[in-house]
Amino acid sequence: MELAGDPIALRPHFSIECLRTAAATILCVTGEVDIATAPRLAEGIRRCRDAGASVIVDLEGVEFMDASGLNVLVSATQSFEAGAFSVTPGSPQVQRLFEITGSNTLLHIVSPAAPAGRNAA
Repeated sequence: MELAGDPIALRPHFSIECLRTAAATILCVTGEVDIATAPRLAEGIRRCRDAGASVIVDLEGVEFMDASGLNVLVSATQSFEAGAFSVTPGSPQVQRLFEITGSNTLLHIVSPAAPAGRNAA
């Protein structure tokens, strides 16, 4: 099968679901966050910030993240007021990326249980 000419086959799996709770907006991200999808994540985060909401990015469904996705998260941390932007630790691959880059010291990482309030939305 020839994949090089098939744009659908080359498109990574990625989705964002936005859930609002009384305390925060939760962006549930699934799939791959890479150079092709990171701009969509950045746009979702920007819209939440512009709406004045605290944001938790739930990375538990992220299978892969590269430096593009990491850059979006670190940049977002810097654009929010202290404590208004958090991420969950994500998959072991995402956690490893945070560890080897040292970004786990820059990001406010919360327990995956924290976004559980999304069911109450």
